[in-house]
Amino acid sequence: MLISVIIPTYNKKNFLLKTLHYLDKQTLSKESYEVIIIDDGSNDDTGDYIKNYAINTSVRYFKKIHGGPGSA
Repeated sequence: MLISVIIPTYNKKNFLLKTLHYLDKQTLSKESYEVIIIDDGSNDDTGDYIKNYAINTSVRYFKKIHGGPGSA
C-alpha cells in the first residue's frame, strides 16, 4: 500500500459519491491505495450507502459522534 486517502465527511453524501467515483477511475492499481472515510456523525444516509459500497472494495468506513470539522 503506497497511499492512504482519508476523507472526512458530514452530511455530504452526493459529494462523497462523486469523490469515490473519481477514485475508481484513476490509473493506480487498487492495491496501491486505501480509502478511509471518517463520518463525523452524518444524519443523512451516508452511512448506509458507504456500508453497502464498502462490501466489495477496500474502503474502510468509520462513524463517530459529531464533533465538528477538526475532529474527523
